[in-house]
Amino acid sequence: MLPAHELAQLGDDVLRGDHAAPDRIGEVAGLLERAGARVAEEDGALHRGIVGLAHGRAEAADEVDMRPRLEPDALQQRAGGERRAGDDVGLLDRGFEVARHRHDEGRVGKAFHYRAAYLQDWTISADVPQGGAALWRLDVNVAGSGVTGDLLAHSIDTAMWLNGPITRVVAKTQTFIKERKHAVTGKVEPVGIDDACMFLAEFANGSMGTFESSRYARGRKNYNTFELNGADGSVYFDLEEPEYLQFFEYTQQQSGKKTESHLTGWRKIHTTNSEHPYMDRYWVPGTTIGYEHTFLNALADFVMGIESGKPAQPDFRNALQTQRVCDAALESARAGKWLDTGVD
Repeated sequence: MLPAHELAQLGDDVLRGDHAAPDRIGEVAGLLERAGARVAEEDGALHRGIVGLAHGRAEAADEVDMRPRLEPDALQQRAGGERRAGDDVGLLDRGFEVARHRHDEGRVGKAFHYRAAYLQDWTISADVPQGGAALWRLDVNVAGSGVTGDLLAHSIDTAMWLNGPITRVVAKTQTFIKERKHAVTGKVEPVGIDDACMFLAEFANGSMGTFESSRYARGRKNYNTFELNGADGSVYFDLEEPEYLQFFEYTQQQSGKKTESHLTGWRKIHTTNSEHPYMDRYWVPGTTIGYEHTFLNALADFVMGIESGKPAQPDFRNALQTQRVCDAALESARAGKWLDTGVD
């Protein structure tokens, strides 16, 4: 990314942001907006709460009001699935997108349960330092929080995109290693981030949710899953197998009757047909695309949004809703009680 003072001179250029300045998103976004630029944000805007988790929800709300034109394209983690278009939360490439289609078609029915997990294992060693260009995620003064803002934000955003607003949460967080050497200062300093977070949630539609995230799940590298259970069916997605969406059909949509018992069972849909989202722009059916292609999908959505005048989703306002749930979860963990999220 260019230095902040140069961004203001770019006019109507279309920019794509990344993690180069995770603690300066507000400053950079302000410069871009004043310059009249349109922004495609890869990852930070959404799960850093628009202006960075460290800045908090109040400033985030101000930033949303100030910058109605800043519409970051979805993060793209989705490689098949994380959310709406791109990498991480835009991620929704085929698997996520197909899950949304099954939901919109009424194949899930009234929702009862939503469960999500995002697990990694790269910070278990006490020798891993905090801070600096490579490990800023472990520095609370830059990241603002740990797995809640870095990982669960993706799960939360996806959940609300699929299942509607999260209205209440009760959470528990844990920091397993209390001190780490700082990569910049060389001093051993307290660790201020959450290494693990689990919370229960209530959705506006009456369904219940469970969310879990940890960087201490030995053997899990980027295990990002969700499952939605309803009266008529269920869907399940695993980012480590992004070309598949699992679907259980209880009620046949065409007839409205229960699927015959001897034919019931989870089906594994290989989301590579031309009818599946984005796949008419790639290879022949049966040929998968990779994680990197989800970024192309996100960028394509962003550019088409500019051309059509219909902003790509998610945008900063979606990010604010995710930030509110993250804030409520962290505050609930401190207070030890259920809290309202304030999500519309």
